[in-house]
Order: sequence, then structure tokens, then C-alpha cells
Amino acid sequence: MSTTLYVIADYGPTGELAWAELRSAIDRRCGGFEIVPVVAPSFNTIAAGFAAAQLARGLDPIGNAIFINVDPRTDRRQAVKDGAGAPFVCAVLDNGLRVFAPNAGKCLAFLQPRIKICYILHDGSGHGQFRSRDLFPGLIN
Repeated sequence: MSTTLYVIADYGPTGELAWAELRSAIDRRCGGFEIVPVVAPSFNTIAAGFAAAQLARGLDPIGNAIFINVDPRTDRRQAVKDGAGAPFVCAVLDNGLRVFAPNAGKCLAFLQPRIKICYILHDGSGHGQFRSRDLFPGLIN
């Protein structure tokens, strides 16, 4: 059975190159995912977190997952080096639904009461500006 991955990201309209690159990376590294794109305003972790909570309300954990990729990288006072960002986590909700996201801003705030366990998949250090394409697909499989 294939898994539907709801991708909430601030890449711009779904026809933009970043969406195509992410789809290609997920197909190459994970395979078997149907991708449903959800566009969030740039750097808006509140909108991304709200969208995730709304989607999570009706999703069956079997065959579905949510991937948030909004990380404004403004949580630190020093300059961001090598594309460093917030830690990338997998939050497992009370019904078993998996939500993959950078632990940035309010990305997980609306889901917090439902999170039963949260795994850190990557500490957020470096790995370039395009972590969603180069790093995250290998972590969500």
C-alpha cells in the first residue's frame, strides 16, 4: 500500500522548481509516496502548524503522514552557517499519525496536545540550504 504524504511547505506555488525537486528526491530515496502539496506563506510557522493540525484531524494514521517544511531559521542570534536550521523531528500523535517537521517556531504548536512521542531525526546542523531535498527524504522513509 502506498503512503500519502501531505507536504506543507513555503516553496511558493506548486508549479515552482522546489516542489519538483522535492517530489523527485522523495521518489528517488523513498518511493511509493503519493504527495499532496499544501502551500504555506513564506516562513510562516503558525500557518504551517495550523494546516498540519487541521489535516491531522481527519487523517487515518495507516497510509498517511504529514511533512512540514517551514523553517525561518531565525531562532538563533548568530548567523546561520551551511544551511543550519531547527532540529528535524518525527512527532507521533495519539492516533499513531506521523508528522515530520523542523521543530521551528509554531510548526508543532497546534498539535502539541496530541503528541505522544517525538523523535529527533536530525539535529539541524548544516547540510546545506536545501535540507528538504537533500536530507529530509532519507529520514522520512
